[in-house]
Amino acid sequence: MIQTAATTIENGNSTFAISLSTVIPTILSRLCIKCSFEVKYKLLEFLKGLYLSDAVNRLKYKGVDKLVKYLIEYFSVYEQYKLLPELLNFPIISDTSIRNEYPDPISFIYIDHIEKFNKIKIDTKESDELISFLSENNPKRKIAISRLKNLLDWSLLNKRQQNKFRQALWKSVDENGFPMDTNFYQFAFLTLPYPKEINPQELLHSYIVNTELPIQSKEEKGSGIPITRGNHSIVYNILGTANKEINYQWDKEDVNTLVSKIIEWWSADKEYLKDMRQGLGSSIADEFKARFRNMIRIFSNVILPSVELIDSTYFSKIETLLNELSVYGMPDLEAKVSFIKLFSNKKYMIE
Repeated sequence: MIQTAATTIENGNSTFAISLSTVIPTILSRLCIKCSFEVKYKLLEFLKGLYLSDAVNRLKYKGVDKLVKYLIEYFSVYEQYKLLPELLNFPIISDTSIRNEYPDPISFIYIDHIEKFNKIKIDTKESDELISFLSENNPKRKIAISRLKNLLDWSLLNKRQQNKFRQALWKSVDENGFPMDTNFYQFAFLTLPYPKEINPQELLHSYIVNTELPIQSKEEKGSGIPITRGNHSIVYNILGTANKEINYQWDKEDVNTLVSKIIEWWSADKEYLKDMRQGLGSSIADEFKARFRNMIRIFSNVILPSVELIDSTYFSKIETLLNELSVYGMPDLEAKVSFIKLFSNKKYMIE
């Protein structure tokens, strides 16, 4: 049925063919949960054929991204692992006009405790080709790095390949000293291989210390308010330091500097939480709620483990901030619990 439909789509531009190309991936994505391994494998081969086809044919299909996502997720973890050599044969789609429609299948694989599986063999040509994509300005670089990181995490790169990956990854760096043109936040590079002469811990520390929080009030008047939904690199990198894999250490000075910056951020931008003007798809208030939800996440994930390092000079300002959260429509329990050791004698703080 799939092959017949595919042939119909490829051979003509009739209304029927166009309709088929639009609905088939969507229908299959809903059905594959009930399919046997053999049927799902045939669907995988169908997808591989689409990925390997020319750009004109790929453009005929809609909903391929959902089919890829659901199909991969409906394979068992063991099946995903065994299928890795097959999935590595899927080409990296670098055409920006269809890249989102044809995502990397390996990006949907999550394998924990890989040691319980018998180790598979990956063709060294596949890994070496991925490393070759790391050259500067290569449109396949980002996805190649993501694939290589997965192979590294799954112990599927030999020492020679790890060394080549290390050198190629860090060959071109940005103004902060981190590899350019990747899909990762800076903290992630502490889990990736790096040359001996580079200390990513120090690079991340320097980046965090020297980068301002996203204070809108400091922007030039009339510049407009970007709708970020709370997505700011510096904020996510601060949150990333809580990742146990990277073992990032916050000392007393850095904790207090961070607290000072957060207090300034809240004081400067809290009034936007009352701004009901509409932006792109949401109100200004919604945008700043998203930003300050990340502030609260910093409290519970980053500040809490080091809360005893905070200087007493900040206590009253922290208390004011915590008391103002509910006034400005923000949830406050998580934030207040984060500082409970500082205000244990004030029961009203968490009532």
